[in-house]
Amino acid sequence: MAVPTTTTTTSAAVTCHIHSQCCQCDDDAAAANGGDSSLVLAPSPEAEEGLDDGSFRVVTADVDDEESEYTCAMMRECAKISDSLRHQRHALAKHPCYSEITSLDDLKHFMECHVYAVWDFMSLLKALQINLTCVSVPWLPPQHEMSAEICRFVNEIVLDEESDRDEQGKHMSHLVMYIKAMEQVGADTRSIHAFLNAVRDGTSVSDALVKANAPTSASKFVMSNMRVLQSNSLPEIAATFTFGREDIIPVMFETIENILVDGMDESRFSKFMFYLRRHIELDGDEHGPLSLKLVASVCEDDDSRWGSASRASVNALTARITLWDDILIELKRTNHRRRQRRRRVPS
Repeated sequence: MAVPTTTTTTSAAVTCHIHSQCCQCDDDAAAANGGDSSLVLAPSPEAEEGLDDGSFRVVTADVDDEESEYTCAMMRECAKISDSLRHQRHALAKHPCYSEITSLDDLKHFMECHVYAVWDFMSLLKALQINLTCVSVPWLPPQHEMSAEICRFVNEIVLDEESDRDEQGKHMSHLVMYIKAMEQVGADTRSIHAFLNAVRDGTSVSDALVKANAPTSASKFVMSNMRVLQSNSLPEIAATFTFGREDIIPVMFETIENILVDGMDESRFSKFMFYLRRHIELDGDEHGPLSLKLVASVCEDDDSRWGSASRASVNALTARITLWDDILIELKRTNHRRRQRRRRVPS
């Protein structure tokens, strides 16, 4: 049973993963795409015009194997979601918030807000682990091969996020790694510690945010993700995790990295740079492409699930854009006050 040749525009991460699932393209295209004879990749018209959003035209060829046909069909559903997010991805890749970070004080403020996003990432991940692996007693094995593959993928991400190695080779979670990076630059960690202590004591997330006097921007972002978790919708959780985090984080972090390297002394925030580069490496090369298969396995060929996943993806990127918008407003306000004070200093 053959799948007609199809052209779709999608992100580089989706391209990479669809590419690994399809078959039959010419040898030159295969060589250009890592030696896998699956599809032809070409820059999208937007990318050719300088809109650096990582998009490509994806051209899949005939597939004879029924299982491969099904896999390709599911990957194309992922491609449709990614395509619908193109403008939001571009907005995040080029967000003016990044270029407003011109001093250590700016970086401190950014990190004091962003650390909450680092924390709630783990809640999304743990929800996936609870739903897609066995974390109860008595233990039961996955029921089919795809479940075992997804189980391994989720557990690998948990391993990296909960017990990765820092720049000195010490095991720690990425949240602890981030808090140590905050301490290095002199950012205020009292709020995030107060929040964690409150949650540990059984306080609800919403009340803990208030108790910790968390930044309003961070509170809004965290609560948007808590609503996804409270929905108990696995397609929404998987899509929020994949398209709202794994797929977009490398794009955002690379931009932040480049701006910081060009503008400030990296030795003063080396731990933060290590954190950024570690996520670029993991999410761009490993986690991102595999997370697309996670979405496909959760949604299967159910149109309602794909609809839920698509809406959740849009909402996730909207929440991230709002977070950056709010941080930008505060950075501009702070920088304006700083310039005003300088003008008042007598020469």
